Amino acid sequence: MAGEKGFFAKAYGEHYQVGLQVGEAFASVMAELVAEAGIPGKYEGPPYEDRLALMRANFERLAPELLAEMEGLADGAGLPREHVLKFNVLPEVKRAGCSLVGFADAPGGPLLAKTTDIPAGRTDRRAMVVIDVPGKAQALMLTVPGTVWCSGGVNEWGLGCANAAVETDEWRDDGIPSRCVPRLLLQRCRTFDEALEFLRDAQFNCAPFNLLVADEDRVVCVERSVYKMAVREPVEGVVFATNHFVTPELSVLHSHSEAEMANSQQRYEKLARLTAEKPHTLEGARAVLEDCSKPGPICQAGDDPSRLVTTAASIFRPRARVAWFAPGMPCQSKLRPFQLQLPVVAGGSRVAGEFT
Repeated sequence: MAGEKGFFAKAYGEHYQVGLQVGEAFASVMAELVAEAGIPGKYEGPPYEDRLALMRANFERLAPELLAEMEGLADGAGLPREHVLKFNVLPEVKRAGCSLVGFADAPGGPLLAKTTDIPAGRTDRRAMVVIDVPGKAQALMLTVPGTVWCSGGVNEWGLGCANAAVETDEWRDDGIPSRCVPRLLLQRCRTFDEALEFLRDAQFNCAPFNLLVADEDRVVCVERSVYKMAVREPVEGVVFATNHFVTPELSVLHSHSEAEMANSQQRYEKLARLTAEKPHTLEGARAVLEDCSKPGPICQAGDDPSRLVTTAASIFRPRARVAWFAPGMPCQSKLRPFQLQLPVVAGGSRVAGEFT
């Protein structure tokens, strides 16, 4: 997957204006992704209409700013607003992978490293975006074009996070998609303790997660199911996760297939070995993400029964407000730095582009 495209945009203004600018920047790739999700057509009829109405009401109650941003995304890309809302809330998240490593003792402050893994045969597009909304924390985030999701990032207050999905059978009607939770954390929280409290109270429907959370000096792994939460501290300067919970209370909450669980456990064991061998530095984090050795490769090629492929890699250093991102398999791609710089703009103009 060398040469895979990545996307980048900076946007300033209220949430609708931010969505409008990002939608204009990502219009072509948004149209591609929405069509590949089967929209319109796939999510038609009363069950989906009821779910869409429920999710709209939940956004209005829990995160109205993200609903406004989705409207801006649609208008900027020239797509129907309902199509973009469906793309954000209706497709089921199944068999997402991802590996996480947090170095608490890295020189220059904690490092968060992650892969993005998806089932083989699916299209994946990732973007780094800087969102600057007056009165909220400016944030540099990894997302999917056309969504208000976030799978990792840093904000101006020196908070950072990176996530990996966990599959369970839990569901609650009164939440929003779990992929919006890291986004809200980065824009609403100023301190490490605020971030943990926010995660404890977060209401989301399904698709729980392991989430590395860091500030300028600390890092933990938050295991968050739909209803429960546990926090794992670093051991000998490192904490890591894959796609299952390991704390006693949450470890029973999974609905993975046998192949998926074996894949997650093998990568977890590999991370234990690699993080003991590699230096806890930027170079060491990159070496972990690039590991292709079997069993349990961190950079996955889709050639085991789980059929997971690594489509991107990213590293975040909250103290420096910087991220590194590589689209494609990390063993074949170059990590590119992105610096959160204040202010993003003077006068509300935007910056956008593509890269490989």
